[in-house]
Formats: sequence, C-alpha cells, structure tokens
Amino acid sequence: MVAVGAAPAAAHTGGSNCQGNLAQSGATYQGSCTFPFQGYPIGMAAVYEPSSTDPTPKPSQIHAEVLLKPAFGTPQTIAMECYAPDPNADGTIPKVYGPMRCRREYNAPQADAQFTLPEPFPAEIVSMQCSAHSHATYSRLYPPSGTFACWSTNEARQDLEEDGVFAAMGF
Repeated sequence: MVAVGAAPAAAHTGGSNCQGNLAQSGATYQGSCTFPFQGYPIGMAAVYEPSSTDPTPKPSQIHAEVLLKPAFGTPQTIAMECYAPDPNADGTIPKVYGPMRCRREYNAPQADAQFTLPEPFPAEIVSMQCSAHSHATYSRLYPPSGTFACWSTNEARQDLEEDGVFAAMGF
C-alpha cells in the first residue's frame, strides 16, 4: 500500500489550483479549498486510504466535486465530480478495499454535456471551491489518510504535477 502523507509543499503559489488533506470532521473525513477560476479545463483528483495496520480491513470510498462561485448570485454545484470506483449502473458504489483514487478533468460547458446546472451557466465565474470527502468506515485507532487537489487551466494542472502532488497521491 502506498503511504499518503501530507500534501507536498507547493512551489507554485497563488495560481488557479488548490490542494489539501482530508481530516476527520464528525463521522467523515473531508476537506475543501478555494481557488480562482482562470479558464478551462477544470479538474480534480483525490485519494483515500484506510489504515494499512487496521486488523479489520474496511472498504474505501472517495468523492471530489467543484462548486462554482459566480460574480453575482448564489454558488452553484456543477455535476462535475469523481467517485472511486465509478458507481454501478444502479447508482450504488461497489465495495473496494485498499487505496481509492479518482481523477477527472472537463472542458468548457458548451463542448461537454457533463456539466449540468439548475440555472444557466454563469457568465462570470470568480472562484471555485474544491471539496473531497469519504463516507467510508474507519477505526479511530487506525485512522485513514487522504489528499485532494483541484485546478483550473492546463498551467495550474502542470504546477500541481511539478509540485509532486499527483506523485504523492500515487497517480
């Protein structure tokens, strides 16, 4: 099992990407960060690993999504998300043990039918919020670990690659 520790220190700062670690919050592990929107593609990646020393193996699950924050109006969730593994045809998530990883990237909404919004796509997007979480069971004696990252533009993804974020996630 690949050890996933803290996200590496970023050499590229102030760009249109963000990253973080999943942390315990109530009964789940989650994290979020905000980054400026500077163009397409928009992407996300996340990893969740149950403890390798837990004597009772537990299934893994990870989910990441992006929330649009327009210049005017309320933030909107776009149907741009990744699960690991992909849901079954009936929408259930298969039980998988060991590290779970998801990584997805999307282009402009006009060219990609994977974006769905209850309202028209905002004319001006100011920033985006990247959120990752897991509802997988875990033992408090053997805590899991996880990291996540999101980006806006090819350059922001490249910065994350150069900072070693994806290598740390095991991609």
